[in-house]
Amino acid sequence: MAVKTEETNVGLILLGIGSLGVAGFLIYNFVIKKPTAQKYQLTIASGPNGTTDPAPGTYKYAYHTQVAVFAYADQGYKFDQWTGDVPSGMDPTMNPMSLEMTKDKSLAAHFVVNPSPEQYAVTFQAQAGGTISPSGTHSYEQNSYVTVQATPNTGYKFVGWSGAWTGTENPTAVQVTRDNMVVQANFTPIQQNGVQLVAGLNAAITYGGKTGTPQTVLASILPYAEPYVPAGYRPLLWISRNGVWYCWHPTTTDIYDQCCPNSAWDGLTTVYNGDLCYVIVTQACFWTWP
Repeated sequence: MAVKTEETNVGLILLGIGSLGVAGFLIYNFVIKKPTAQKYQLTIASGPNGTTDPAPGTYKYAYHTQVAVFAYADQGYKFDQWTGDVPSGMDPTMNPMSLEMTKDKSLAAHFVVNPSPEQYAVTFQAQAGGTISPSGTHSYEQNSYVTVQATPNTGYKFVGWSGAWTGTENPTAVQVTRDNMVVQANFTPIQQNGVQLVAGLNAAITYGGKTGTPQTVLASILPYAEPYVPAGYRPLLWISRNGVWYCWHPTTTDIYDQCCPNSAWDGLTTVYNGDLCYVIVTQACFWTWP
């Protein structure tokens, strides 16, 4: 029996051997038909509000070809799931979906409305000693990020966040995860050996004004100390003149042994241009003023 091929070949069939020992052959042509690759159809469909890649339509693929199909939702919608010949054990919500072509198959993409993110209120506030930006209460989309920065006042340093957000990174990106969040920036006075420091405090301030009383001089430099002085109190004024220290309070004289040892406190009635003035802000030297 002849076998069909793509090429013509010469074939011989032994018919037998005669009595004289001569073989007889039949000569013929035959063609071998090489098998061609089987192709299968993949039909891709898309519901409203989206499309696919490859685009919806019918395509032919060779046997065992792996095909990846992507789903793309229109604005305001999101991909939901595939239906049709989803491979066994595969999650129908996977995107893209991969198919192996072993038969004719179909696959359809479905889309649903994508609801707008919820709006959450976040309040940003600062503890005394600095500011925060943004400040106040604002609305943001759920799971969005807001960059927040804390700025300390002079004499203070930022020490961290509290409330709905923690840490010390500044600025920081706050993730909005729930409604009515409160984010607070916290500050503390800069201290060194128990003394609160700020530019101009605990360092000499050369008085460059006209000759005046201790009261007027202290009033001119008191703003440097205000962030550190408890309500109802004032710091002492120290004056260094020609190597002599003077310590002054308007009415009280019993404080000098504690805060101004070895000072000529009882002689300070006038402050001169060029005097070195100090505002002492250690806790021991806060006193009630009249």
